[in-house]
Amino acid sequence: MNNIHELVADYHDHLDGVSSRRMFRAIARSFAAHMGFAEDGFDAAVIEVVKKGPREAHRDMQSWRDRGLESLSYGTVACRCGFLSGLFNHLRRKGAIDWNLLPFAPKKIHTKHKRIPTREEVETLVACIDSAAEEGDAQGIRDAALVRLLYCCGLRRTEATTLRLEDIDLRTRQVRIRRRAGSPRVSVGTSVMTGRALERWLVHRGSAPGWAFYRLDRSDPSKAMAGESVRRLLTVNSVAAGLPFLVTPDALVTAGDQHSEEAVRQIRLEARDL
Repeated sequence: MNNIHELVADYHDHLDGVSSRRMFRAIARSFAAHMGFAEDGFDAAVIEVVKKGPREAHRDMQSWRDRGLESLSYGTVACRCGFLSGLFNHLRRKGAIDWNLLPFAPKKIHTKHKRIPTREEVETLVACIDSAAEEGDAQGIRDAALVRLLYCCGLRRTEATTLRLEDIDLRTRQVRIRRRAGSPRVSVGTSVMTGRALERWLVHRGSAPGWAFYRLDRSDPSKAMAGESVRRLLTVNSVAAGLPFLVTPDALVTAGDQHSEEAVRQIRLEARDL
């Protein structure tokens, strides 16, 4: 079982980006505590599961999953399960185990309405992403600017990903967004902190014309980020921040069916200084 330690470390090191590795460490602590190995650590918990075999391993995973569902959203738990499934697939490919872990991720439940995030939840998420940006990681710098912009202005994902470099005016802290396809762009003001985050990202990005935000694995400003990429980074950072659900910025825009216009307006105003 000595190579389990090396394989877990190898899996961690090959995860994409600082945010994914930080989230995996948070998941590892949760799973180790659930298995009774809070002091011995995650590797000890994995070794115990490997010794038990596939059937008992599946039961342990289901138990950990169900515990998470008591306080976390289905999407967050599914994301956590995906990381552990990936680890055990890695162990199988490397020959540490000769069995497959049965699927244990929860089934997705579709909800009609989106929940408006609280001020405290948004601050927690932003602080988590800012910590990655402070490490100088390019992805963290980009995500800090993008997420602050999403919440500060209450943007939908596509409204942020269709911003071009010329749509951002750092001097006036204004961004020109298009609310829907074919409509003219409108200017929206940002906070001082969001303006600073945008400036830090644009300095790193450079002055090449193209989309303001793009996938760093492509390093091509002519290829915009997809809305799904934004959803994924929000999911990853929500889990890393220990939040009980995926914090959706566009809920500030689409929550009219559940909340009065005054309530939504107030939350938007509170978010403007992010």
